[in-house]
Amino acid sequence: MALVGCACFAVPAEAGLTAQQKRRACFPKGSRTVLVSHDVRAYTIDARSGDTDLRACLFSTGRSRVLATSDDILSVARAWALAGRFVAWEYRYTPGCRGQCPPSAVPLQTLSVTDVRSGLTRVANTSAARAGVTTRGSLVWIRSDGASGASLLVLDARGQRTLDSGDLDKRFLRVFGTFVLWRKGGQNHWADLAAARGTAAARSACRGGTRQLFRDRAVRVYRQGSVRTFACLFATGRRSRLLDGATGFRRAGRYLAYFARKPRIVATQSLDLHAGKVMWAAGLALEDQPPPAVRRLALRASDGKYGAVVGSGAATQVIRARGLGGYDELDSGAGIAPGSLSATSSQLRWRNGGAARSAPLGPRDTTPAPRAQSCTFTTPSDFFTSTTPQLFDGEVSVILANSQDENPEWSFCRFRTGRRFELPFLSHQFVRVGDYLLSRSPDGCNINPPVPVKLESRSVVDGRVVASDSLNTPFDVCPRTQTVLRGSDGAFAYIVDPLRGQPLQVVAVRRTGRQVLDPGPGVEFGSLSLSGSTLTWRNGGAERTATL
Repeated sequence: MALVGCACFAVPAEAGLTAQQKRRACFPKGSRTVLVSHDVRAYTIDARSGDTDLRACLFSTGRSRVLATSDDILSVARAWALAGRFVAWEYRYTPGCRGQCPPSAVPLQTLSVTDVRSGLTRVANTSAARAGVTTRGSLVWIRSDGASGASLLVLDARGQRTLDSGDLDKRFLRVFGTFVLWRKGGQNHWADLAAARGTAAARSACRGGTRQLFRDRAVRVYRQGSVRTFACLFATGRRSRLLDGATGFRRAGRYLAYFARKPRIVATQSLDLHAGKVMWAAGLALEDQPPPAVRRLALRASDGKYGAVVGSGAATQVIRARGLGGYDELDSGAGIAPGSLSATSSQLRWRNGGAARSAPLGPRDTTPAPRAQSCTFTTPSDFFTSTTPQLFDGEVSVILANSQDENPEWSFCRFRTGRRFELPFLSHQFVRVGDYLLSRSPDGCNINPPVPVKLESRSVVDGRVVASDSLNTPFDVCPRTQTVLRGSDGAFAYIVDPLRGQPLQVVAVRRTGRQVLDPGPGVEFGSLSLSGSTLTWRNGGAERTATL
């Protein structure tokens, strides 16, 4: 399998090289040129796995980025066009299982544009008869619509949209700087994709959508279709995708705060509308209970940091967002008045039982914005939330799992560094503690020949697997597992229910290997917990412990 849209594994040139030496670094031995321009070279080279890497190298830095890896049989990668530091490329994958494929093994065809300097990649799940890219990174392509003709589409910071459709010449598409030229009905047509920078044109770009959710003098929030939600900034026409089901909007300066309610969690975020980046985030959920309601948000205009009143009755709380995950509880009690919450340049203020209360918002954030754009391979609705034994910690912006139905690949990305790493095919049941991520794969049963169920713990810093274990099961058996993870070194333990009348077991997995702590019978599924390095579970009603 190839990692689609990665563009994140860079081959660096050595520091202190001259411009000529950096350019020479873009021509590694054994490479084959696909496209070359004044700024970028796209080439293929044999990978260590025996497959073929499609890479792009920026002459000014001597750095190469892997765009995709293909075997030229089931998967094929191709570079379409170069413009400035941007490269347009496509990837196609066809499952080799033919008529016996699992539900998730679907054909895949994507069209992408990558900024070779930063690694930012935008992806469209589509096919293209012709494709190009502008010097500002707008991806344009012609898509065949069958008997109805063809469509000309564009993907950039404002999202994906249609420029024209109908009787288009599928073989004619030209891009000059930011200008796009195409032919319809024998007549040439053109558009300047940089024109939306003007105020009038930018406001026009913010029109559309099936339902307007929020609007003020600076921003318009609307829903496209039944689920997808966007915020559009009038000054630039920039469109940012929000979490599905977004509501409760509050804007201050260039920042927009909102929340979205999911079946098991309420996610809150503040977004930099100019950069399209999530600046602060917190998730709220209670173990085995519906998530609390968010009753009011208040945010600071200087950096988007915010507070919220959540819950009801005696469970009402005032919280303050903490970085890109988690929150601080500032106050609680039935006397909190949600409408009294406000934010100044330095404090959150509210009233509890008629008495005025306040808490510092903390120093203004002067650090560079998180490299969230390097992790935007999927939409925000594809985020999963890391967990602790008692509470969802809300770090929805730290780890990103690609769970698009059209894409059978999985990866995770750490927003702090913008680095993305590949996960095993069909990974699921994610648990993150500290700098380690635990996952199970594959997500499915009745796979023939049988595929071992694998549990893996890996570092979110460098993607390295630190501990793993496999469960060999028959073709028609899907064992249940309950896992706990230690955040200091990535060691983990689990209870496995092999089914078919076999006893449940407790197993510890460390970097040095696996150890069966309790072979059963009598182990109670769901009773495993971890405190520090002490494991606790129940067997026949009696509590047992061991050191992980």
